[in-house]
Amino acid sequence: MTMEEQLRHRVLANPPKLVVTDSEIAQLDEELASLLSSIRSKPTLASAGDDLDHLSAFQEMLATMFFKYEIELTDQQKFVVRNFERGDDPDLRAYFFQRLKTS
Repeated sequence: MTMEEQLRHRVLANPPKLVVTDSEIAQLDEELASLLSSIRSKPTLASAGDDLDHLSAFQEMLATMFFKYEIELTDQQKFVVRNFERGDDPDLRAYFFQRLKTS
């Protein structure tokens, strides 16, 4: 089970307090970097669809960790929280895809 999956289960349990270690944040950051790299490697927006769906779920979990539980995130994680808030919006998906491709 990935760190993302482990943390998603913990977040979905809606505990009054969530404790996440620095090691878990670092591992989560590696998984996020891998997902972003996968999106960058896709030739078209359509071919990145499944990865963008995954990123949308990832962003939702990160946002909950950051805003609800006040977990400190890495710069990369904060970038995703702030810039991919509406992963269901086709225009935002296209914008974010192009931004990743040029970064």
